[in-house]
Amino acid sequence: HQKWLDTALDFALADDVVRWELGPEGAWTRVGPEMFADGDYQAALASLKVAADKYPRDRVVLNQIARILFLERQYAEALTYLERVALVDPEDLQMHYTAMLCYRGLGKADLAEREEQLFTRFKAEEAAQAITGTRRLLSPEDNNERQQIHEHASVPLGVQTANN
Repeated sequence: HQKWLDTALDFALADDVVRWELGPEGAWTRVGPEMFADGDYQAALASLKVAADKYPRDRVVLNQIARILFLERQYAEALTYLERVALVDPEDLQMHYTAMLCYRGLGKADLAEREEQLFTRFKAEEAAQAITGTRRLLSPEDNNERQQIHEHASVPLGVQTANN
């Protein structure tokens, strides 16, 4: 178990905590990465929980809280934040990956396997990106359809009423 935990910790520390805080001078300051770098998880948690209170559906903040709790080996508490992420975006990759690690930490192999399957299902397949890349470059319509959120330029988006 130590090897996968070390790998997970390396992955979890690989990118920054995303949070901006408005300072007293009216300037925005990035909060979090320094706390992670210093290993001050409690300060990072406190800062992120302020953001979560202000923006309870911010899945990035909730995922970051869950990551810190995972790093602190507070797996069950991390899962409560991940459940909140799932209510916002049930296909969130970071949520499924962290949940997989938490379930492994709790010794719940069946639930960890389920999260791994979901993570794999929703993860973009790099080979498919390469295969379809040329077609998408040549066809803006196909590239548009590939986007999770997209619009159809051929369909007018006027306001419809009960009389239309």
